[in-house]
Amino acid sequence: MSTHPTRITHLKQVKPPEKADIFGQRQPKITPKQEEFLEILLLVHFISDAADRLHISERTARRWLALPHVQQALEDLRQERRAAIRNKIETALDLATDLLERTLHDAVYPQEGRWTDRERADKYVFALLKYAVDQREIDVLRARIAQLEADAQNVVDGTIRHQSDTIKKE
Repeated sequence: MSTHPTRITHLKQVKPPEKADIFGQRQPKITPKQEEFLEILLLVHFISDAADRLHISERTARRWLALPHVQQALEDLRQERRAAIRNKIETALDLATDLLERTLHDAVYPQEGRWTDRERADKYVFALLKYAVDQREIDVLRARIAQLEADAQNVVDGTIRHQSDTIKKE
């Protein structure tokens, strides 16, 4: 038998992902396969369908979606897509407005040899006004949703306070 004590080597502690940022360590990046999964998920909208297309199990897909860095990547992709769509809509609206302006000008001030079409101008005006009304309705709905969420939070907070008051009285 040896007279020397055996050395115990300690394993390096692994920090949970939420604490890693606090200590200046980088969050893991998503793998190319996870990135491909997220792209497919945004197209098909169902986890099982995206997993099938990528030939991975649904369990693996759900496990990936539970990872904070994958959730962040998914939200980033969604925001990029929303921004791209918003830019396309704004560009199309600018083009439609310019076209409408030219068409209306030509309809109001017809020049010799120029073709005018009041019916087409009316369609453009209608489409533009409908878009403006839809945007207003969306803004009103957003405000109502925010108010309802605030009211719900107040009810929850009040319920929690009420329960704690009841417990103290007993």
